[in-house]
Amino acid sequence: MNRNIRQRQLNMKLSVLPIFTPLYPYKIYHINQSTPTILLQDLITLARKTTKFTIDTESDYYTHEPALIQIEFIHSHSIVLLIGICHLPHELSVLFWMTRSLMNIIFKPSNVIISWGDTKRELESFISCKLISIKLIQQINDIDVQGYFNDWHDNLLENDYDHPLFDNKEMLCSYSRKSLEDRNHKWSLQ
Repeated sequence: MNRNIRQRQLNMKLSVLPIFTPLYPYKIYHINQSTPTILLQDLITLARKTTKFTIDTESDYYTHEPALIQIEFIHSHSIVLLIGICHLPHELSVLFWMTRSLMNIIFKPSNVIISWGDTKRELESFISCKLISIKLIQQINDIDVQGYFNDWHDNLLENDYDHPLFDNKEMLCSYSRKSLEDRNHKWSLQ
């Protein structure tokens, strides 16, 4: 069976699920060489008032080089930063200095960083971009929710949860087979 057919079948199975609607509104900001300094000043001010953040990183699909840092400021109206590593300003610019200052505020030890996976390990590959240092990474107060999800998922399967809209056993089994076969299976958000 070719990839397109498998993708169509997966889309059909998933079409019974409701369209995702975020619980709270959010605003996205791209951080790059054309980000206005006034925006960075506002983000620094907001970061100082924020104590919980979520983070995810992405690498280039082909080169595996660090490409993107995604950071959410957790509030009732969240802010999401998309920091494109290939589009950062020159490291001697004021804009780069402000972006690095923003990272220092976000990753200070008194803040909680929530992630899916090992935040410190993921961020180590971004040291070469000079936005973050190994010292900063080592002091991060992070929570990896992947383990909590694994426990929740296993409990869900054991308790035979029923949902009236769809046959959850079939859905869970088709999407959870790897976790059932391998107790050390790492879930992915993609």
